[in-house]
Order: sequence, then C-alpha cells, then structure tokens
Amino acid sequence: MLGYIDAPNSYAATFSGDSQSIVVVSLALSYQRWAVRGKQLLESKQLPIPDGCVDAQVSPDAELLACYRPNFSLGVLKLSTGQWIFSDMIQLVDPHLTVVPIRLDIHSPFAGPFGFTYATDMKPLANRAIYGLPMTFSPDGSTLIAGDARDAIRVDLAARRKTNLPAAIQKHLSGTVAIQNAARVLLIPVGNPGEPSMRSITDGSLLSSPNFRAASAGLATDSRYALLYVSGMQGARVFDLEGNRQLETPENIAVDVRGGELALATDKGGLFLYRPPAREPFASVLLPLEGLPLLRSAMVAPGFDKLAIAVDGAGALFEIENGQRTSDLPQFSTANFEDPATAFFLIQGHRRGPTPPPAYSIDRVEAGGAVFAETKNDEATFAIGPQAMLRLDLRTAKTSPAWTGGEDLLRSGGPVLFEYSFKGNAGRGMLMPQAGESLFSPLAGGLPSQGSLSLSQVIGIPFRLRALDPATGKELWSRSFTGLPPIPFADPQGDRLVLSWKANGAGARGAAKHGAVAKDLLKRAKLTDHDSFLEALDAQSGKSVGGVLVQSGNGPADFDAIFSSGDAIIFSRDAVRVYVYSMLDGQLKAKLVGIRPSATAKTNLLALGTDSRQLTIYDLSTGTKLDNQTFSDPIVYTHFSRDGQRLLVLTEDQTAFVLDMNGVRAAH
Repeated sequence: MLGYIDAPNSYAATFSGDSQSIVVVSLALSYQRWAVRGKQLLESKQLPIPDGCVDAQVSPDAELLACYRPNFSLGVLKLSTGQWIFSDMIQLVDPHLTVVPIRLDIHSPFAGPFGFTYATDMKPLANRAIYGLPMTFSPDGSTLIAGDARDAIRVDLAARRKTNLPAAIQKHLSGTVAIQNAARVLLIPVGNPGEPSMRSITDGSLLSSPNFRAASAGLATDSRYALLYVSGMQGARVFDLEGNRQLETPENIAVDVRGGELALATDKGGLFLYRPPAREPFASVLLPLEGLPLLRSAMVAPGFDKLAIAVDGAGALFEIENGQRTSDLPQFSTANFEDPATAFFLIQGHRRGPTPPPAYSIDRVEAGGAVFAETKNDEATFAIGPQAMLRLDLRTAKTSPAWTGGEDLLRSGGPVLFEYSFKGNAGRGMLMPQAGESLFSPLAGGLPSQGSLSLSQVIGIPFRLRALDPATGKELWSRSFTGLPPIPFADPQGDRLVLSWKANGAGARGAAKHGAVAKDLLKRAKLTDHDSFLEALDAQSGKSVGGVLVQSGNGPADFDAIFSSGDAIIFSRDAVRVYVYSMLDGQLKAKLVGIRPSATAKTNLLALGTDSRQLTIYDLSTGTKLDNQTFSDPIVYTHFSRDGQRLLVLTEDQTAFVLDMNGVRAAH
C-alpha cells in the first residue's frame, strides 16, 4: 500500500499524466491533488464555478474538468489555473419559456423531499450528482463529446473549438459512447446489448462489429480493451477489441488493464495482478477495510434486531447483535419489515451505466405477468422500466418476487411507499409541456425538454399523491392537487408525511382548517411569498395530524428535510440548521446546529449530530440538551427503537453501537 485517500461525495478520481499524483474533485467543487506515495496533500482550492455543475467529469490526464452548467451550457475548466478554455451552449433555450422538472428525491435514509417540482433553470440540480449528462473524453484528453440524441457537441480541446459530430454517433449518446482514439468510437445502443459497433469518429461509418453482448461498456486505461457491464451482475468482463474475443476474467467488483497487466479487485478486499493469458496472479495484496460508502437506504427491523442498508451498487442485511451479514441484496431504494419473518425491498428498474451493478444470484423473477430479472447463458438482464419489489424470507434468506410497479419513482415513508406524479391526458408520469401541443409527453431522459409554458402557467397541471402497501403494491389512499401543489417530505424512519405548502395559497388555508391553533395563526399572520405552512399527515391513513406556520426562509422548497414526531415538526436548512416547532401552540421551541436529526415521541427525545463524531441528545419538547456522546469515527446513521428506549448509531468505520436511553434524563 502506498497510501489511502478518503474522498466521499466526489467525482471519479484520476491519476495525473505522470502518475505521481491523484486529482479529486468533490461534488461541492473543491479541488485536491494528492501525492501517490504517502498521504500528502499537494494542492487544495475551491473551483471558481459560482452556479455549480449539474454533472461533471475530470479528463483522463486530470488537467481539465468538463462541467454541465445549470444554464444548459458546457464549460471546460483548466484545473491548474481555474480558467475556462471552452464554453458553449448545448441546448439553446428561451429563459421565458423554459420549464425544467426538478427531481427532489435525495436518495437518503433520512427524511427528505420527493417527487418533482418546476423551476426556470437547473440550479436546484447543481452539485447533487442526481442528474447525468452523457459525456466522454478521448484517452489523451484531446476530444470531448457531450449531450444527447437531440442536442450534442464535440469539442477539439487542443484547438478549443466545436467540430462536427456524425449523426450515426449522436443518435446513440443515450447508450454507450466511448472514444477509443482519434479515429474510433465504441457504441452500444441503449436497450440493445447485442448490437455493439466500432464507428469512425469523423463520418460515423461502421468499422467493425465486436462479438459481445453488454448493457453498457467503458474502456480500460489501455483502450484496446473494453470493460463490459451487465445489469444485475457486479463488476466487469474484459473484451479485447483488437482480437475480438473476451478474456477470462475472475469475479470482481472492479477491473482495469494497462501495459499488458490486468488489475482486479474483489468484494473480499483482495487486489490481484495478472498477465493475460496466465490464469494465476503474479502479485496480490489484501486491502484494508474501507469506510462505509454513502448510504442510499437504511431500515431497522421493529424488533431492533436487524439492519438493512444499501449503498451504490449493493445492499445487505445484518444482525445488530453480532454484526453477522445474513443476506446479500441488490441495491434497494426502500426496505420494509412486514413481520419478524418477512422483509420487502424495492429495486429500481432504471440504471445508468457503466456503474457496476449489484451482485446477487437469481434465476428468474416474474411478477404481474412480467419478467423483470432473468439469467441466461451466465448473463443477468434486467427489464428497463418497472420497479420491482423483492420478498425476503428472513428464516431461509431466499428472495422471491412480490410485485412490480410503474415507472413513477417510489419513496419510502416508513410503513408505506409514496408516489408523487403528474396527472394528465398522457397518463401518470413525468410530464412536460411541448411547444404547440395541448397534451403532455413523458420526459425520456437526456437533456431536459424546453417547455412552451411559463412557470406561472404550469401551476394548472394537477399532481397526485398516492400511498401504497409495500407488501402488495395496493393503493392505501390518494390525494390530488390543483393550483399550486405542495412539496411532500417523507420520513423512512417515522410514520408521518409532511406537506410543505405556500402559506398564502389556498392549499395552506385548506390544510390549516384541520386544527384550530394553526387556522388562527394563519389567519392573523401577515403572509408573504417566502412563508410556508407545514402540514403533518399520518402515513397509513393520509389524515391530517396538525401543522405549523414558518415565516422564515424562501418558501416551501427551502428545506433540506422535514419530519414529524409526537407534537413536533422538525426541519433542517442549509445542511446544519435544525428547527423544532410545536403543533400544540405553533411556536418555535428550539433552534439548533447539527446534522441528521432523529426523534422519538415515545421518550420525547431528539438525537442530533453536532459534530462529525459527536452525538447530542435533546428534549424534543423544549430543546434542552440532555447528553453528549463522542465516537472515534464520523456518524453516518442513527435510529431510535420503536419504544424509544434504545438508539442505534452507525459510524463510518462500519461499527454499530446500541445506546441505552433509559438513564439519559437522570444523567442530565
């Protein structure tokens, strides 16, 4: 081992041209250059990109950053100087007519917004890594292609100018496009794994048809070799493009080829070096246990005995008492424990390659008459589109299909699943107005569509909120909204939903009628466009529990997270500011500083990370500090037991603690 660099929430790290340093650009656009040998930080600065990047990629030599900016333009920044060397629009839009759908789900195990809202630009998507623009550099960093089948550009980075991109290449930008060299491009059409082709980057003519099947592919450091990815299978296979044959590749989670040597990493922490066609490695090393990747989903069983977690590419189920890993799972977006013997895991049907997909064995999964997963000839394939619910028998660790959903994204709401979608003549789903049309058509991906309506005109589009039973997919309740719809916030840990309304709108006035205190506060207040009304609903019935008026911030979307427990509504802003309001009198009870709040009404406690390694316990009703606990590593997840007597704390070094909360008030 020469060194280890901790780089969470970053774009793919890249070696410098001389291989002596490694460059990392974080999602927040901080730039760092580290020495390969030893943990020495050589350079660190904040990149001068005021509006951020909706998506970004570092060039192969780590000299440049390609940034898709919120104004629909592509910029190429020289990292050493912070100067733009190229800038041009990918899509020309009229800012007065553009309507951009903003996906709100942050894919977090904590409370957060979900569904979609509208904006006039893409700034809400900046620096969040939730939107991917197809872009690819040539291996020498001299050429960049970015865009989709409708709007795309090819950039000669040496001359700093646009060049022609053949239509035969542009039409496949939603699939795999990998530049092999100055003359050749590898293409795989989206949805056609058996039709790869090598084409001329100059005129798009067909040069050859490689003999492989793959959902997506990338190129190894030695661009003679393609790395093939198949949905439902972890890691990659290696294909020799010159010899038109596949190399024998052991199971892996990552693989690369350079200088005639193949490097391969396994899920057991092994790193092996091979010299093909030799089957035995000539060198190996056991890598140290890494920090826990960013959690995408987490759920604790009601009996406080099991913990299900998902990260990018994989999921697993653990016994809390002893840490034993009892089940390997695909990456899931939600988890629900139906009873002590059964759990359900929602698997999203869409995947953006070539990110290595999850590893788990399954022969064939059918639900509702549709096959969504199947293994044939040692290749696993996943249907694009429907989400699928897997049933896990906790006694046997066997999975089976439960049901399949539509294309609308579902969000965990504790005991239920939530769906928030547009309604219209084209059916439910992601709908966008098109120029000259009275109907609406689905947004198919790639660049956002340019709408023909202003933001104020779009307000008339109806929304529908549905609650679904995780075990069956059946609808439990639904609500439709016209006019200015609320922004919903779901809590995977709790049993409530919070709707964030514009306080001076008809929706807020209707919501406030469910409680005398809230109704009176809203009636007496001098309201502005920046005020919000937060309404808490019971997740299983959809009935209103209460609400509070918030006269601070910049409106209903100005919240990182909102959830409700007991008589309280808790929300956070600007990542570190946490507020606690009482629904009994509508008053602010506490204004705190911290991250990842968790609460329980049973013992009236609030747990808040007040430092990356420090957990502070507060009284939920008054905001009084009761206790501090300090851990050796950063805290990534907390969860109270159903009775509020215990608190699970998971740290970045993959250690789980269970704290006894019975004496916390006595200690204070």
